[in-house]
Amino acid sequence: MTPRAPFFMRSAARAARRLALMLLAGAWLVACGDSSEQATEPRASESAGPADSGRVSSETANSAAAGVPTTSSSANEVPQVAAARGANLLFVTVDTLRGDRLGCYGWEPARTPVLDALAARGARALRALSATPVTLPSHTSLLTGLHPFRHGVRDNGVFRAGPELLTLAERLSAQRYRTAAFVSAHVLAAHYGLSQGFAHYDDRFGVNQRGSLLERPGDRTVDRLLEWWTTTPPRPAQPWFAWLHLFDPHAPYSPPAHLQSGFETSTSERYDAEIAFVDEQLGRVFEALRARGELERTLVVVTSDHGESLGEHHELTHGLFVYDATQHVPLIVAGPGVRAQQTISTQLAAVDVLPTLLELLGCPEAAALDGTSFAQALTSAGVAPGEDTSTSARSALAYLECQSAYYSLGAAPLAALSSATHKYVEAPRPELYDLRVDPDELNNLFSNTHPEARALAAALDALRRAAPSDASATPATSATPAADELARLAELGYLFAELDAGAELVDPKDIAQRSNELRGRVAYLLARRDYLNVKPVLEELLELLPGDVTAQAAMGKTLRFLGEHERAEEVLRALLRQRDDQPDAAIDLAHVMRLSARPQEALDAYELALAAAPRHPVALLEAAQIAFEIGRADLAVSYGERALASGGLRPEQEAQTRATVAALRAAQR
Repeated sequence: MTPRAPFFMRSAARAARRLALMLLAGAWLVACGDSSEQATEPRASESAGPADSGRVSSETANSAAAGVPTTSSSANEVPQVAAARGANLLFVTVDTLRGDRLGCYGWEPARTPVLDALAARGARALRALSATPVTLPSHTSLLTGLHPFRHGVRDNGVFRAGPELLTLAERLSAQRYRTAAFVSAHVLAAHYGLSQGFAHYDDRFGVNQRGSLLERPGDRTVDRLLEWWTTTPPRPAQPWFAWLHLFDPHAPYSPPAHLQSGFETSTSERYDAEIAFVDEQLGRVFEALRARGELERTLVVVTSDHGESLGEHHELTHGLFVYDATQHVPLIVAGPGVRAQQTISTQLAAVDVLPTLLELLGCPEAAALDGTSFAQALTSAGVAPGEDTSTSARSALAYLECQSAYYSLGAAPLAALSSATHKYVEAPRPELYDLRVDPDELNNLFSNTHPEARALAAALDALRRAAPSDASATPATSATPAADELARLAELGYLFAELDAGAELVDPKDIAQRSNELRGRVAYLLARRDYLNVKPVLEELLELLPGDVTAQAAMGKTLRFLGEHERAEEVLRALLRQRDDQPDAAIDLAHVMRLSARPQEALDAYELALAAAPRHPVALLEAAQIAFEIGRADLAVSYGERALASGGLRPEQEAQTRATVAALRAAQR
């Protein structure tokens, strides 16, 4: 997490949490306040301005979707595959959305009228499975049609999609589509590789203190999409492809005030309220499409990168297991050529989405994909509304994996294969579930002699052996600690488990409950800045999981606030050598360097933060301050200009920074 207050803040007025640095006889007030306040970009519905500028009522949202004609086809017409040829494509991914939490999927507490209406005018898959419970690799599978072991992106931050990959945006650009993406979290920032093929890639979001993530609320992201449409006039001869990514259901669940009254205070209900907020925002999107006259010729796809455990299997969120709680996601398709009120019961995989869209849009068939098109199921002729359009011709096997436990925790990675009836999980202690009688995956049937276990294990091995060795992801890490530093950090217990090649990796099942208990205590104590008491809890957590990246970063921060600067530096430097996707840890290191009277090394640490998050406003403002202090006014101007372009400053910060940059420029002349 980003530090609650910079090291140099001494003011008793901690509610304001701002630092005042007067440059050029008071010309520049650099407000580098508490990064949790700095960065939490408010939803448009909660910020100053028109009261309803970013909101639609449930009634308006419902009518915006429900009033849309189902398709241009009548009940007697026979839709053909590629009936959506030349249509626009709106591809919506709602982060962390379980497959069972929408009204159209039977969740009674849901307030999702827009998505329910979308499903009614199109098709919904009853069993669609994500490739992995991690955002970047899952989206890479959706946008390339490749399994993670093919595209090579196995975890957030650790990898970047390689330029050799051919994305959906690149394929549609070749068909003269205008392309744009609007993402809501730093894990999908352009430098992680999924921007390739998009003419416009909007990843400008402020810093938000939600587990060291950079994100923006959904209404802000929708605003950017609507702005793009104002510059993208409808052209039937040149359709567009827009990818909209909404992050709101991701933990922690902080729904806007106007939705909190309709839900209670449990974790599950706050999660539902975040989904309701997403539904409202999609109502704005569909209403805008209607106003543009493009709703009937836009193919709309809504799905998710993964679900959320919500306590199932002792997992609070996601990224540890491959159970259905995190792998089962909604999948809704509506628009030209798609029959209304259809359900698909055949198991679908994330890699099936891209070939399906290419076929529906009439694009050239793609070779060497891992997925199979289910376009025929969406456009089945002679099927009455409401009938199941599943096809037994499709392969019903879905590959799943979770490498995040390995890269972020140092636990064993998982791989799985799911059939229509069983799921096999390859783990230190393998698992097998009969999904027909045990949908919650509570009764492990695995034995070496079980026929389903043997068959699925063999199929999993065959799948990986048959795959070409074409993974083109680029590892994000580029440095390795020196051997003496590894030994010293190993003694402290703060090292990544992978460094010990001979170690037996722990099964995630064996640490889930205890690690969640410890993490809950860490979060509670850190929220209260109780660094003295959080330190022993972190030590216990790191003894259980030496490779826990989040715990390592928290330990570095804790040691800094306790004044143990030498140890804090060791921990933070080791972490940043392993993982260069930790901007908040780099900022903590910069603060340690400043406290140690090493300004140039502090500036170097800010550069590490900016390498991971180029528009991090806290890092830019604080780096500008240090650059000025060491006599580098030119560099201070550069950082200030980048801060102004970051899109993450509060209005008062922007005004102060703009005035200071102008004053520094004038002084240089």
